[in-house]
Order: sequence, then C-alpha cells, then structure tokens
Amino acid sequence: MVFLLRQKDAPQTIRSEFFRYLRQIFLILSLIFLIGTTFYFGTVHQMTEEKQQLFLLNNFYSQLTEEHQQLYHYVLKKENSIYQSLRSGKASLDSYISELYQLKIDTLFMREVDDLSGLLDHYDLQIRLIQQAVSQKEDAPSLNQLFYASNRLYIRMENTYQNLYHLLVQYHQSHEELLSRNRRIFFSLLCLDLVCCIFYIILCVKNMESNIVKPIQTLTDTAKNMDLDNLEDTDISSSAVTSNDEIKILLGVFENMTRRLKSQMEQRMEYMNAQLKLKEQELTISKMSSQLRHSQLKNLQMQINPHFLFNTLNMISHSAYMENDFSTVRLLKTTASLLRYTLDYSNKAVTLEHEIEMLGNYISLQEERFGDRIHFKFYLDECFHQVLIPNLILQPLVENSIVHGVGMYIDGGEITIRTIYDSQNHRGIIRITDNGEGILPEKLSSVTEQMKSSEEPTGKVGLSNVYLRLQLFFNGKADIQIESVPKKQTDISIMIPVEEKVLCLNLSWLKPRDSWELLSTEKIFTKLSP
Repeated sequence: MVFLLRQKDAPQTIRSEFFRYLRQIFLILSLIFLIGTTFYFGTVHQMTEEKQQLFLLNNFYSQLTEEHQQLYHYVLKKENSIYQSLRSGKASLDSYISELYQLKIDTLFMREVDDLSGLLDHYDLQIRLIQQAVSQKEDAPSLNQLFYASNRLYIRMENTYQNLYHLLVQYHQSHEELLSRNRRIFFSLLCLDLVCCIFYIILCVKNMESNIVKPIQTLTDTAKNMDLDNLEDTDISSSAVTSNDEIKILLGVFENMTRRLKSQMEQRMEYMNAQLKLKEQELTISKMSSQLRHSQLKNLQMQINPHFLFNTLNMISHSAYMENDFSTVRLLKTTASLLRYTLDYSNKAVTLEHEIEMLGNYISLQEERFGDRIHFKFYLDECFHQVLIPNLILQPLVENSIVHGVGMYIDGGEITIRTIYDSQNHRGIIRITDNGEGILPEKLSSVTEQMKSSEEPTGKVGLSNVYLRLQLFFNGKADIQIESVPKKQTDISIMIPVEEKVLCLNLSWLKPRDSWELLSTEKIFTKLSP
C-alpha cells in the first residue's frame, strides 16, 4: 500500500492528485472484482462437478440396462457377436465403477459402491456360465434358469443404484445449503465493500473539490469581474491559493495575461482596420476584374473568320457569272443576312432559335458551294430554344466539321445538327455530328486540352474561342465534349444550363418559318420529346 501514499517531496500537481485518487479507486475496485470472480468461478466449478457426478451415475445405470437387454437377446439368439458386445459393455461398467470409487462422497456411499462392484462381478460370472451353456448347447430350461439368476443380480444392482442416487442427491443438497450460506455471506461482504468504496470515492471527490476545483473557481470569478477598459485596475491578490503548485503557476500566468491583454487588444483593433481596408481594395479589384471579363467577352464576340467571307464572296462572284440573276440575288440576300446578324449582335446574347436560323443561312451557302457532296440534317427539340447564348457559336463548329471532316469527300458527306433537352439534369445539348475523317485518340486529347486551356485564343473563331465564350457567358456551367471514331464519325456536344422558366411546350414549331424557307429540302426537321 506504499504506492497509495502521497510522496511528500513530489510536486503537488493536478495530474498527480488525480492519478493518486484514480489508483486508489482502481485498486479497491480490482480487489472486489478479483474476489467476486474467484467466488463465481469456484461456484461454477462446484456445480459442474456435481452435475458430472450425477451424469456418471446415470451413465452407469444406462450401460447396465443395455448390458442386461443384450444378455436377454443373447439367450434368445445365441449369437457370438452379442456376446462380444457383452464383454465390451462389461469393460465400460468397470470403468464407471472405478470413477465412482474416486468420488469419495462418504463412508456409506463407498460401501454401496463396494456392494455394486461385487454384484457386478457375480453378474459377469453369470454371463460366463450362460456362454458356456450356449457353447455346450444345453437345453432351454437350463438357460432360462441361468438367465433368471442373472436377472436377480440385475435387480439387486438396480436397487443399489437407487441407493447411490439418493445418497448422492442428499450429499448435493447438504452441500448446496452450505454453498448458499457462503454465498449470502459473500454478497453481504461484497455489498459492505461497495458501500465503503462509494464513501471513499465521495471523500476523494471532496478532496479534489477543495484542492483543485475551488481554486480554479475563485480564479474564474476573478476573470469574470475583469474590466476590459481598465485591465490595470484588476486585483487578483484575493485569488491567491497555496494548495497546489500548478494553481500558483496559473495565477502567475493570469497576472501576465492581464498586463498583455490590453496591448493585444490595441493590436487587434489595428489589424481589423487593416483588414477592412484590404476588403475594400479586394472589392475594387473584383469590380475591375468583372469589367475586364465583360470587355474580354465583347472582344471575343467580335472576332470573325475572314477566310469564310472571302470564300463566300468568291463563290457569289462565280455564281453571278455562270447562273441567272435570281440565284445571285438569293445568295446575296443570304450573305447580307449573315453579315447583318454578325454586326447587329456582335456584343449581345441571342436565343438558340435565332442562332439556329442564322446557321441555316450559313448552311444554305455551303450547299451552293458543295452541292450534293455534303448533306445537312437537323433534328431539333425546340422546347428550350428560347435560352440565351452567345452569338456565333454554332457556325464555327459546323465549319470545323466541313474543313476537317467531310470537306474532302467527293460524295456521301453528312453533317447532323441535333438539339436535345436533358430534363433530368436541366440542361440543353447541342450536338454536331459528321461522318468525316475523325480524330486519332492522341490528337483528340491534345485538341481537348488546348480547347480548355486558360490561354486566350487569338485570331480565329475556333473551338477555343467558342469554349471560352461559353464559360464566360454561363459562369463556368457550360461545357463542350468531343468524341471521335477515326475514319467513321466525330461528335461535338455543347452542354448549357437551362432554367425551367425558358422552357416552351407549345407546338408553334409546326408552323412554317420564313428563315427555314432558305434551307434545302435535304434537311430534316424533327421535333423530339423533351
């Protein structure tokens, strides 16, 4: 118990006090647990031994009954296999008798075991006589007389078994009464120990409250009464406590804290003022960044591919030379419409419906240029066509499909424009598909990486230009995906967010439109379900 005592020379800390009380409580609880566990396992062991004694006696009687039944069958059938079973059964009975001798219950019990052993020997002798009579093929009356003699021995052994069983039960009952009395005494002592342990825990808690909690509470009250405006006037001399070394250290730290707190508060105020000025500067920079991004969007929208205009005007001049005046007028009208659209909406958002109509004008010019070499098809789901998008985003993608896809085909070129509304994700999909040369996987990865790079595209309205304009217009919620199978097909899909308020479920798309009258009969307009 030496380790339970507090060392006088050791420093009195909160940790040492707490662990000293904890060790004492743990030792007491461990001692109670050890005693209780020992008593419990001792009781279980005693009960197990009593059950095994009863099982041993019952097994002996079961084996004896089976032995007598086999003897009866042997007298009737006279089979040697039954006799061999009788000999093995006798060995089992002898082993049970040996185990009964080891019980040593009392003198009367051992005397009964001796009688049972002697009767068993006479019974075995009677079995041998029956075997001799069977081997000599004596008549049935002689065998019956020998069996009746063995049956009388069996009845006597059965009576002896009953006496042993009653003696063993009486012994267990007396032992159970003693065990019950010891159990009551044990539980009484255990309850007394628990009560003492509870009182000791209460005493430990009071000591901890006196030595630890009260000094800390006194210091807490002093801290609550502190005036932040007059920290120098705070008096903590009344909170001095000498019961614990750590409390003394805590008081010294508290005194230093009160002297430094005011200077830290002043520094904090200066820091907050600096942070406020920094926030104002960040807000100004954010406004400038927004204006710069708006200016960048306008600049990107005003980029036009001069190569297309040159080819268009060149084709019109040839048409004017080789065709009649009506075809030339129609081509000029279409080109003028495209130029007007480019100039009027260069810095404005347009509806997807308007963009597709202008795309139709562009495609009609390409049909004049390529003839039957390229066929254009439309599959349109117009329920979201009123959504606003940047202008001139579809024409560059169709131009890419012509230049890099099917432009070199002599025959069989096909470009399909689809619009699909994804109701589950609330977005619209614009997909341009061509059956051209396709893109190799390593080239496709490079094209996608270049398209989504943060560098500003220069010069022409290509994939990078369209992607950047969509990102700026939809605040990063739009996307472009490219899928390609070399020598077979290329898909360019534009995904844009669509709010439900712009959805239109009427059937106005069935009415003919003037802008579509410019498209050739090769185009297919199909209304898809949203």
